[in-house]
Amino acid sequence: HRGARFICWALAFVVTATLLGSGDARSQAAEEKDPDFELDPISLRGPSPQDRFKDIKIQQNLGAQVPMDLMFRDENDKEVRLGDLFTDKPVVLSMVYYGCPMLCTLVLTGMVTGFDGQQGDFRLGDAFTVISVSIDPTETGALAQEKKTNYLSELHTENAAENWHFLTGDEEAIEALSTTVGFRYYYDEPSGQYAHDSGIMILTPKGEVSSYYLGIEYLPRNLRK
Repeated sequence: HRGARFICWALAFVVTATLLGSGDARSQAAEEKDPDFELDPISLRGPSPQDRFKDIKIQQNLGAQVPMDLMFRDENDKEVRLGDLFTDKPVVLSMVYYGCPMLCTLVLTGMVTGFDGQQGDFRLGDAFTVISVSIDPTETGALAQEKKTNYLSELHTENAAENWHFLTGDEEAIEALSTTVGFRYYYDEPSGQYAHDSGIMILTPKGEVSSYYLGIEYLPRNLRK
């Protein structure tokens, strides 16, 4: 799964003979008019998905300084300054969205599995804190709290709730943070879903990007490294 890219919605197709016939006719007519036209196999709305999603990736901006004055909202819809969530410990950052039907669930589940496997002096809260930020500016604290409750119920770590923050925010703050850490995403209006890559970012206690762990599985021994 390392480095794999996914489109963050499930694709379901029920195509009748009539739709196929009309789709072929529209496709043929468009090709005759424009030889560069390529029908979008995802949703029959053209143009090529390669053009639309080619920049969806995690660009590794090692050493970048996260803007610590960015304002977000916690699970209770209370405004919080990003820098106030940092302590003297490294931070594991994930950019997700809580209404995601597929990939974000895998990322957050992978984080729970990786954190739950830590022993001794490398436990969540003791050695690091975690911040998950929704890339969807329409999501609220109620949804963030619901997701936090669900995921932390699977995490057998004392004081996890105080050390794993599920945030929402305005579009400007989300874009500023995602741009800094190189998390590129695309909102697809017809489906109402986001396309994005998968991975987590490791930040220093001062908010500098230290490393990336791509994919959806985060092995405890690799997290420790």
